[in-house]
Amino acid sequence: MDLTGLCTRFALPGLLALSALFAPAQAQPESERSAANAHLPPRIEPPGPVPGFATPNNWTVELDNGLKITFIPWGMTPTVDIRVVVRAGNIDEGQNTWLSDLTVEAMAQGAGGRSDDEIAEAFGAMGGSLSSSVVTDRSTFASFVLAEHGPEALALLAETVREPDFPPERFEAARTTIIQLAESWRQQPAMQGMAAVNLYQHPEDHPFYRTIPTREQLTGYSLRDVRRFHRRHFGAGRTHIYITGQFDADAMEAAAREAFSDWERGPADEGIDAAPQVGNVVHLIDRPGAPQSTVFLTYPLPGIDSKTAPALEVMDVVMGGMIAGRMLDTGYSYAPQTYIDWARGGAAWTYSDDIDTANTVAAMQDVLTMIDYSRFRPLGTEGVADWMISRFIMSTGARFSLVGQIAFRNAFDLPIDYLDTYADQIRRVDEHAVLNLAREYLTRDRLTLVIVGDLDQIEAGLRALPALQGARFVRQDADGTLH
Repeated sequence: MDLTGLCTRFALPGLLALSALFAPAQAQPESERSAANAHLPPRIEPPGPVPGFATPNNWTVELDNGLKITFIPWGMTPTVDIRVVVRAGNIDEGQNTWLSDLTVEAMAQGAGGRSDDEIAEAFGAMGGSLSSSVVTDRSTFASFVLAEHGPEALALLAETVREPDFPPERFEAARTTIIQLAESWRQQPAMQGMAAVNLYQHPEDHPFYRTIPTREQLTGYSLRDVRRFHRRHFGAGRTHIYITGQFDADAMEAAAREAFSDWERGPADEGIDAAPQVGNVVHLIDRPGAPQSTVFLTYPLPGIDSKTAPALEVMDVVMGGMIAGRMLDTGYSYAPQTYIDWARGGAAWTYSDDIDTANTVAAMQDVLTMIDYSRFRPLGTEGVADWMISRFIMSTGARFSLVGQIAFRNAFDLPIDYLDTYADQIRRVDEHAVLNLAREYLTRDRLTLVIVGDLDQIEAGLRALPALQGARFVRQDADGTLH
């Protein structure tokens, strides 16, 4: 833990207070001490070690067509959460950016002969609603309903996922929604920064190379393209259903079998490698007059299935705490954070922040210096394991996050005991393992740095930073022109 910020934020006011604090103690009779302390609450012993974790009761059933169903009894309220997760997303698009997003949006416009309004009314009558989303490698359709309506909700979800009508009269409404979302992303500095990072972390022919589609791309997709994407990438063999809450397990399994057992296995999971690659580049995006700079600093790492994954997670926490503490103490930063983005076949460690324009260069010098420092001296891991394990255990205390943890384990084909052994794996990490990883992966020649801000104010100073002298600089003007 970095105590510098703690000391400055809780410093006593004035020299008198300091002299009183450090003045030698005077002897006091036991009776007087007891009387003086009589009003104080009883002494609280420090807590013991953080306990381990055991995954709550759950089991998985696999149908003959490859579809998997995981049952997780959880909670006290008579409700059930149903998620249908299909391993189909942006990773399957090729060069057709956001075709998966448009497909899922169009799927929500009508299915099984029902309109979108009729579907919404049906879920509403069950005390719930339908939601859908797309991320890099999967599409999710979810509903949260009263437990007594669980089988009915499963049947309705099956219609949406298996039998979308793709009504032609609603296709333009779906397209408009996606176009508006893309336009919104293009205006956000954080999204601009993430899009630039992907340009260097993935080859030009990779689905992740282009993060935000152009308007021309989206207007060029047809209903036929959407139908084809669904046919090629949705199937039982790529689907995993999670049923969580209070439910009749026999009734829910019977309902799932009735709704999904005759669905074709469908296409195999293509398993495209999504591992980030080394960039060694600084990409500066001009945002004239911006009061702050948005920063993404990224380094590629091994994947979640590597033996170093626990130590990488500890490294992230140690680095994030050290950087954030220092940045906050100097007043440069708004929201410093670090995180590991686990991907298929690899990962990336990222530091992101929003920094006052006037302090951007000084802040980046501090950050890069701190990262260099971490490669030569251990930053200390005392107390980090307990904090991480506590956070992990608390993250499983809510239904939504518990399912997320189990789904994460399944998505990356991690061992069945991955969650149960997580605490022990983290406890076994020592500071030398963290130092060795920082030494190997947080080197200057592996970084990708993207900054969105007022380049008239920050560009010259950034180009002069010693830590960036070996990198290739790319400037992007406000109109998108690259130099």
